[in-house]
Amino acid sequence: MHKKLLVVAIGFLLAAPTVFADSANVSIAGRVIVGVDTYKVSQGNAAIARSYSNEVRVDDQGSAFNISGTEDLGGGLKGIFLVTMPFNPDLGGLTATGNSWAGIEGAFGKIKVGRDSIHYIEFVPIELTRAGTLQDFLSMGIGLQVNGTSAYLVIPTRTSNLVVWNSPNWGGVTASLGYSTSPVGNEGTGVGNASKGDGKHLAVRYVTANPLMGGVSYWHATATDSAVSSPAGEEQSNRAWVGYRFPFGLKVGLGYDNSEVRPVAGGAFAKRTAFILPVTYTMGAHNFYLEYATAGKTSGAFQNGLATHDNTGAKQILLGWDMALSKRTFLGVFYTKLDNEANATYNLFTTGPVAVGAGVSVTGTATLVGESINQLWFGIAHSF
Repeated sequence: MHKKLLVVAIGFLLAAPTVFADSANVSIAGRVIVGVDTYKVSQGNAAIARSYSNEVRVDDQGSAFNISGTEDLGGGLKGIFLVTMPFNPDLGGLTATGNSWAGIEGAFGKIKVGRDSIHYIEFVPIELTRAGTLQDFLSMGIGLQVNGTSAYLVIPTRTSNLVVWNSPNWGGVTASLGYSTSPVGNEGTGVGNASKGDGKHLAVRYVTANPLMGGVSYWHATATDSAVSSPAGEEQSNRAWVGYRFPFGLKVGLGYDNSEVRPVAGGAFAKRTAFILPVTYTMGAHNFYLEYATAGKTSGAFQNGLATHDNTGAKQILLGWDMALSKRTFLGVFYTKLDNEANATYNLFTTGPVAVGAGVSVTGTATLVGESINQLWFGIAHSF
């Protein structure tokens, strides 16, 4: 009798997590994307040549586990949460540096508190690839920098200490409104000016399956512990994009980004405008990609030790192909080239001085003034 009771008790304990998970509608999903690339920095328009060589790398490109859940609270309300844990299949390691938040959902939309992706991801609907690298997001490379200086904080990805409202879908129109008490690190001490600094975000989008899509987004931020009203590193960015999906498999887009950063406390902003033109063609299981981006010369304040705005622009091109091996597995080959003008130091997304740090193991050599970058990638992506 005691043995039977013990077996029943053990069975209940083993089953309990599943029962509780089901009652809270908890799910686990994610993506693994890893491959081999050759990454080369070359002289390009640089006045002085370094010793250049190819870096052959096995790289993670955004692999992550997602744990999410909902709970019915009654009255049309739901409790919701998400924990995203990036991991490195090439080096090992697991962090919780992804989108992680808890909130409430109802007829008003969603209110989330924690850490989330805002502003920098707005071009994804026209730029997304199925097996490409993070460096293939031209809108997050050239599009997030003002001549090599990040136009989306030190770590150009998720915004920390964030409260954000996501609207319901109003006939294809959605909106987001966000406020961060400290977009990068922990809040200040509150002594004197040490608690100054915050981030503000507003976006409106029209996204449907076919054929038209578009949106606008605004971001402004200053760092916590700013001791002056116009601190170094203050930034503002405006983005607008449009895309059209033709019935014969062709999708074209256009992205516009006007960003500015303040290099010196109390000084003027350094500004630049960037344009991004992505084209995707689908033929059966195959997708073909062509994308072009350009960053114009800077204006306003000088930066990076320069006393001129001449030759401070950059251009980048992407060519790619991927194939669906199943509904969840994709194989791809992608090539990108970034050319800096003689006084420019732009880098690919997640490389050089604008690397995202923990959670992505891409540490390609940063460019010096006027240098160029070439990257060829062979990768595989699997969603689960």
